[in-house]
Amino acid sequence: WLGMRGLFVFGVKSLLTVCNCGTRVVPKRQLCSRAMDSTQNFLQFLKLVGNLKHLPRTGWVMRGVKDPETVASHMYRMAMMSYAIHPSETNMDMTKVLKMALVHDLAESLVGDITPYDGVSRKRKRQMETDAMVKIAKLLGRNKTEVVMLFKEYENQKSAEARFVKQLDSLDMRLQAFEYEKKEGMPGKYQEFIDSTEGKFTHPDIMALVQEIDRERAMFADANGVGDGDILLDEDVVKIDEEEDASRREMKLKVESGVVTSKDEVEKKEKESLPEAEPIIQLDGKKLSESPDKSNH
Repeated sequence: WLGMRGLFVFGVKSLLTVCNCGTRVVPKRQLCSRAMDSTQNFLQFLKLVGNLKHLPRTGWVMRGVKDPETVASHMYRMAMMSYAIHPSETNMDMTKVLKMALVHDLAESLVGDITPYDGVSRKRKRQMETDAMVKIAKLLGRNKTEVVMLFKEYENQKSAEARFVKQLDSLDMRLQAFEYEKKEGMPGKYQEFIDSTEGKFTHPDIMALVQEIDRERAMFADANGVGDGDILLDEDVVKIDEEEDASRREMKLKVESGVVTSKDEVEKKEKESLPEAEPIIQLDGKKLSESPDKSNH
């Protein structure tokens, strides 16, 4: 009888375990199921991140760039900038800057890289990306709230960290445009991308990098016989590149016919419109609110 009793107790203990709080007994099978769900969710999260490795950035695709950078490669260099740069004078949380650089375009793993030419309003784009971030965050464990809050802080552009990451974003575009010009041996070909970043730099360390990029770009132009004011115009590029990407040709026709306005005009109209309400973010039934910015910057 004692042997049977011991076997029974052993069997019960093997099926039950105590949860972390130590106040109630939970079937081990249930805990194993939770662990499996957590592992499966995290694997799904990694697959979504993997999508960004193969998602080319739309702006370069529309411009006819061959083998354009992906969203993941763009985010990686931004993250490396955040890690390697050492601002001379700052009270910023550089760990937060690094994390923000890693998640700022994460929503594109679900919604893609949306541009002003896609016919999606800024309000709709932000809501789509916010919804995507909530879905992605639900695949994570303890970091899910932080991921959504970092994205929200970046979008709101109220903190010093968010503004710094935004400038890194523009810096990477400026550098990438120059790199494509050098790769193709065509100074000034991507001037429109350079122009789109003008006036967006305020941090002294980033401005120093911008000046160095511009200096090297000017030297490259001089070495290739292109002087000031002699950058290639869009129509010149079209004549030179007869095999221009089909999507670029289609967009050019839409702009010329007035079906789609230029990027600058789209942004101008959006700025002139009334301020839009901030998307409501709910995670696990709770409304998330951004922590107040305590930075003096």
